[in-house]
Amino acid sequence: MGRANASAAWYCRSALSKNCCWMRCSSMDTHHMTGFRRVGSRPQRRPRPVRVSPARTTPPRTRGYSGPLGSGLCRFCTAIAGYDPAMSTVCGPHWRPFNFTESIHHMKTRILKTAFTALALAASMAASAADGARTNVASGSFNGLQWTAQSLLTGFATAGTGTASAAGDAAYLPSFPASTGVVGLLMATTAGNFICTGTLLPDRQSILTAGHCVSDGAGTANPLSTTVFFQPPTGLSPTASIFNNPAATSRTVTNYFVNSGYTGEVIDQNDIAVLRLNAPAPDWAVSHGIYTGGDLTGQNFTVNGYGRLGTGAGGTNTATGRLRTGDNRYDFRFGDSAFGPGYWNGAFGTASVEFSYLSDFDNGLALNDASCRLAADPDFTIPAGSAQFCNTGVGIREVGVAGGDSGGPNFINGLISGVNSYGLSFGTAYGDVNTTLNSSFGEFSGYVPTFIHADFINASMVPEASTYLMMGLGLIGIGAVARRRRTQA
Repeated sequence: MGRANASAAWYCRSALSKNCCWMRCSSMDTHHMTGFRRVGSRPQRRPRPVRVSPARTTPPRTRGYSGPLGSGLCRFCTAIAGYDPAMSTVCGPHWRPFNFTESIHHMKTRILKTAFTALALAASMAASAADGARTNVASGSFNGLQWTAQSLLTGFATAGTGTASAAGDAAYLPSFPASTGVVGLLMATTAGNFICTGTLLPDRQSILTAGHCVSDGAGTANPLSTTVFFQPPTGLSPTASIFNNPAATSRTVTNYFVNSGYTGEVIDQNDIAVLRLNAPAPDWAVSHGIYTGGDLTGQNFTVNGYGRLGTGAGGTNTATGRLRTGDNRYDFRFGDSAFGPGYWNGAFGTASVEFSYLSDFDNGLALNDASCRLAADPDFTIPAGSAQFCNTGVGIREVGVAGGDSGGPNFINGLISGVNSYGLSFGTAYGDVNTTLNSSFGEFSGYVPTFIHADFINASMVPEASTYLMMGLGLIGIGAVARRRRTQA
């Protein structure tokens, strides 16, 4: 799924001691290996994020590694192509970077005309608190085509959505207080700390997000803890991360409601969860109801997330935790009749994908109109130039999702129409501007629609006070009847 290359890394030594912090550069790594697993190891069935590992005293067993880590107790963190000051919240305030290289040999996948390679950037798009890349990985083959799924808001404009120190194009900056209900999620697990995005629901004590942010599948362990960060009423600086920011307001999660149909696989229409907060959201935070208008195909929407920033031409960079927003259009779903009955069933695993919706990341050129080029494949009988599949984007605010945007909302008229779930590429032959999975032009973003999960979402929220009142009155009535019967007896 990529080429062999030299992947940059960081070696951080404490200014106060001989302790060290070793950080792998995942965004430069086309295999998108996770954390400190041995390079070349077989991808897990359930992809794992780039992570902030707990302390350990021995170097990671990584083939091709060169250079000493120093002596004493070492702590491992992640960074990508640069040092983010936000690392001080993870590694402490006294770390500084020293650059060295590490030879990484990656799996290779050829793109064949007869059996095009599906490279899915899948699923979680959650991100490490340190660098913003949760790289969930899965791979397989279907009807002769091979695919790799892994995680990856990048912008249409030249300046893109920005970097850690630059705000990028103003077209992608959120407005406040309208965006105060889009929250950052920081999950602590035994494997490290991860970040995602979520949305405040109408009960003001529940957050809607992606299932993979807090679960490896229904019934699996929850994070050790999850902290939810709300923007202040006027918003943070465009270059300031929300995570552990003193200007942000935090809540903790007390209960996790993961959709029972979620398998933990990369592409899954049930990748959705509701989180219960320990206290109501701050008064200024704007809550959002869910969209229940049915089929989303052909509708424009706004997407939000705290994930990696970047440009459509160049892909993502290291910065996360900065809220960005943009627009796109739902092009199709995997269950679309245009593909033929059940064509995609079983393509990516056992999970249900019929209601998994996709939008492509257009740059205004037919050459990179991924949806149109896919529809033209000989496997399908879709009319050439189909208006449903063939369009060159919504303009300057066109975006695609990236690592850390997982769980973030899609809005139609202020209602949540979908949840950011995964990314997908079918390679350069089908519109991708490059062979790297990096949220660039010509790739797809995948979403979980809320209209098919309305009952689940409503049942997971805190019941309204009137509901409790009715329940209480009902119990009082039952008690009165019971006492009357005992008296009569």
